[in-house]
Amino acid sequence: SGKSAKEDRHKVFFMELLNCSFANRVAGGQWESKWVPYIRKHSMNTKFGIVTSAADGCGKPSSIRTMDNSHRSNMEQKKEPFMLSNRSSVSHGCSIAAAAIAVGTMAMFAVGNARANLILNGNFSVNASSYTSSPGYSSYQSNPTNPTDWTVNGAGSGVNGPDAGSAVGTPFAPASTTGVRDFNFLQGGGVYSSQTVTTTASQAYTLAFAAAQRDGNTSAVLEVILTDATNSQQITTLTPATITDTGFNNFSLNFTAPSASTAVEFLNNSPSGDNTVDVSNVSLNPVPEPATIGLVAIGSLGLLLIGRRRAAHWKA
Repeated sequence: SGKSAKEDRHKVFFMELLNCSFANRVAGGQWESKWVPYIRKHSMNTKFGIVTSAADGCGKPSSIRTMDNSHRSNMEQKKEPFMLSNRSSVSHGCSIAAAAIAVGTMAMFAVGNARANLILNGNFSVNASSYTSSPGYSSYQSNPTNPTDWTVNGAGSGVNGPDAGSAVGTPFAPASTTGVRDFNFLQGGGVYSSQTVTTTASQAYTLAFAAAQRDGNTSAVLEVILTDATNSQQITTLTPATITDTGFNNFSLNFTAPSASTAVEFLNNSPSGDNTVDVSNVSLNPVPEPATIGLVAIGSLGLLLIGRRRAAHWKA
């Protein structure tokens, strides 16, 4: 190009090559560079040994000319950016690490899908603002018939919380609502809320939720009932012994779904009076398989290897 190496240096840029981690093979693979000079207006410049033709699967040019030996010597003596090192194993190691990352990425997508909450409107906030008539009972005056995606029975069920109408407030709340925004209250024995979700037969799941009882109540009883909706057979029940009127506590229940449909029910099983149960933050998630967790670990290891190799290149 007629320009000096120093002038050409200003047109050097970084090229990160897929699976090669800053490595571009030169002279038949015997040498690899971690800095790739590329002169935009002189892409066939033999002085730098680069020919910008089609790239192969690793992202390196498929046709490379070897730079002039005298120019290479001058660049090395002046410590120009185009420094060469004998690192023929880098591409192979990076390819292995990249494959590990690919496997791990697929596994992480699988775990992400497994962690998707199957319960809809688990925090009862979707249509909370439609509850405008105090004290928040469903089907009372202008209030909705149900919280969105839930089915309730009896006149004692409804929604309270900061997203409900200003006239509603939280008259059925425990002393503290820390950790919860809106919630479903069930006032009186026999009142329940339920939702049916699609499950996979023989898949393990975890049901999680927050529960409390109304401030001032002492004997409210919550019963959680899981039912095989396909065959109308009860799977299991949970009666938390620690719901209090001081604030919400978190609970979980593990089970294996027997069919493609599972009903989740929260029942106020209090023996008498207007004892009120409060429920929120409901989630139902598949339990990831051990093999999937292992793949995530492999992907994490691949990321670690890539990071360490890049750090080694920068130090070299």
